[in-house]
Amino acid sequence: MAAAQCEISFEIDYTSSIPSTSANSTTTASYEIHGSGNPTNIGTIDPNGITILPPIQTPGNYDLTVQISAGGVLATRTDSFQIGNCYGNETRIIFYNHAKRTLNGDSFNTLVNFVIRKNGEIVVDSRDANTQYDSPIDKWKSFEAKVGDRIEFLTDLIKSATDGKTTGDMFTFSTTGTSGTVNGTNPTASGLQLLNSQAIGPNNGTKRIFAFVVAPKVNYALGTDFFQ
Repeated sequence: MAAAQCEISFEIDYTSSIPSTSANSTTTASYEIHGSGNPTNIGTIDPNGITILPPIQTPGNYDLTVQISAGGVLATRTDSFQIGNCYGNETRIIFYNHAKRTLNGDSFNTLVNFVIRKNGEIVVDSRDANTQYDSPIDKWKSFEAKVGDRIEFLTDLIKSATDGKTTGDMFTFSTTGTSGTVNGTNPTASGLQLLNSQAIGPNNGTKRIFAFVVAPKVNYALGTDFFQ
């Protein structure tokens, strides 16, 4: 998945005896990595509006050049911007809960490995499930991640249930809040959105993975809900 993109926008502050309008002037812009000599031309832009550059994924220091031609006079201005830390140190919360349900009072012997990696490093690794899936996410365990971090959520069905038919899912939600349930009953977490759901089983050795990049303004709830 692509890393979080930076949105670069700018306005032109131009003072002249010749008013600059789209009718009597031409305004163009281009940008390039500093010193590359390989500019990307944006084309003609509105000199009196806000210009938003196309999404830029390659990090680095960039030069932005704007040219205004009016009444036979050409004015050029170059400024700079940086790609690589669009959201500063903004952090979000990753809630997680490795849970299974009981059936007729029995939890059986299902064994699922529950793993979360952040930027390739394991931050959660557990085979011990609990029965607290219905609890609100503010009672779940959690850790922080920066916007732009890559999160990988993995499950491995090491041992299926007594009858070999473990059922249930591993799931990933996003939420704009830090409280509420994610199982569809009130009160649900605010702005809840299901990003992924995959069956954990049913067979021994079944492996699942879902990866995403942490986005601004949302938190995440990663969990399991299985039985038998």
